[in-house]
Amino acid sequence: MAHDQSLTLFLERFSHNTRIYPNDAKNFVSELLRRWIERHPQGAAPVPTTQAQAQAPATASQIGGVFISYSHEHIDAALALSGELEKIGAG
Repeated sequence: MAHDQSLTLFLERFSHNTRIYPNDAKNFVSELLRRWIERHPQGAAPVPTTQAQAQAPATASQIGGVFISYSHEHIDAALALSGELEKIGAG
């Protein structure tokens, strides 16, 4: 959300260690996956073999699961999401 100046300013002032990622969430998650694979090659997802695969973000099933972060007051929504993911085999 680097385009939201007020949020950016708040986050930068909240902690001097805060860094704003200058891209969208999809690319951020792809970058996190790339770095994780780089640091954990034995437990990593398969390396893409084509240019199209390299550009496509990894799916949860490719990396072994889904992490759902939630606050206590949203536990019902998190449980519902988890249940739906289980139904489709992604959990």
